[in-house]
Amino acid sequence: MDGTNCVGRFIPDTTRMSTRGSILEPQAKSYEGYLRIITTQNVQIEINIQLGELTLKKHQMELLDEDISNHPDFVLLFGKATPENRLQSAEVKNTTHRKWYSLMGVRHEVQLWDSDTRSPSTPVSIPWVLKGLIMPVMDNWVKEIIKPFLSILPQSLFVQSSSSSWVCLEGHYSSNGFGNLKEIVVYKDPPIFHMFNVLEHGRRFYRSLIFTSDSRYTLRSLPNPIFIWNGLFSSPYSVSGYPLCIQPPSPSLVITRNLTSEMGQQQFIPTRFLLGLIPTAILSEYRFWQNSDDSLTGYLSNTSSPSPSIIKVIIQRSIKSSNDSIAIIKRIFITQDSHDAKIIINKEKPEQTLINLLSVPEQLKSFVHLLTRLDSLSQILVWSNSPLRTDIININETINETSVKSSNDVINNNDDNVNNNNGEDNNNGEEEEEE
Repeated sequence: MDGTNCVGRFIPDTTRMSTRGSILEPQAKSYEGYLRIITTQNVQIEINIQLGELTLKKHQMELLDEDISNHPDFVLLFGKATPENRLQSAEVKNTTHRKWYSLMGVRHEVQLWDSDTRSPSTPVSIPWVLKGLIMPVMDNWVKEIIKPFLSILPQSLFVQSSSSSWVCLEGHYSSNGFGNLKEIVVYKDPPIFHMFNVLEHGRRFYRSLIFTSDSRYTLRSLPNPIFIWNGLFSSPYSVSGYPLCIQPPSPSLVITRNLTSEMGQQQFIPTRFLLGLIPTAILSEYRFWQNSDDSLTGYLSNTSSPSPSIIKVIIQRSIKSSNDSIAIIKRIFITQDSHDAKIIINKEKPEQTLINLLSVPEQLKSFVHLLTRLDSLSQILVWSNSPLRTDIININETINETSVKSSNDVINNNDDNVNNNNGEDNNNGEEEEEE
């Protein structure tokens, strides 16, 4: 640490920049003010070799709570805890709805939130479905797609956002005293719709795909497809998933890390909150962390891959509405000696962008339909070396520069739906009092 009275005091480089100008240069007009400055901890971790002590905001170290060490998300990242290898932790803050701990030696923090029984509110708009009846304001093409499925949809549906080729509807569904906000995204071509559960995690809302009217055109591999023929479409189609499933409120564990000052703080995003937004073929190979600018970085689960890479999800927000934002997902090749805290880009291989097969130019729709005869879009990855946005790539450039990969090859994606509702703050849940 630099500054007055800081000789022999050390803090992590990840907190050095955030504390510069506060405790590093203490200024006091009185002795009382001086004591207040030097006895108040503005950093979480400090080693003072003059006093021979390790301080974590004046809290003592203790074994990590078993409710945290046994949580599935924690076990995925750190492995199953045993009496011999349980991590040491120190309390950062204990509030009404949250327990916050810093993990010793790994530069990670965990926040255990209690259950939040509130649901996100639906948009204030004209309903397209009211008490199970389709309203006249609904577009005819939307009506033809959802009409056969009215019995499994929420009784009331409101428009969240729309365009000429897709529309997003929202509505609440409850059963046995519990309920979830359902989000239905309807596509004009191909004529399908996907249903998402909107779930709370750490006082933020995320979506997770639970049902599709055609499993061939979904980015999640859903179980038990059932083929249906009712004459509305030119060929049979397969529905898949459980549209009436309810996920009751439960405690959530938010895991963050701050490996280097250059990377900044990252939050772990469990795979279940990306289902249907990023192809299953990618989610099965990468673990995703959200950066401070809301972008995502995916790191390989298998570090011994012969061709290592990371996935970057870049959010492009619409000026008119955050609901119309899109995400471009890129694959960036890295060197064999790279790791999470030190990424070295392999400049010999070009950066690649995954084409969103749910939103391709008209010239490519027949090609996508042909691909679905091989597998669902959750396992088919088509990517391009072109730096342009995939929805405006020239057809000739697309054919020449694009290749198709099987589910064993992982690539990047331009997904129109990644950030429509994912990661929206539930700000009311952040208001809390210290105990």
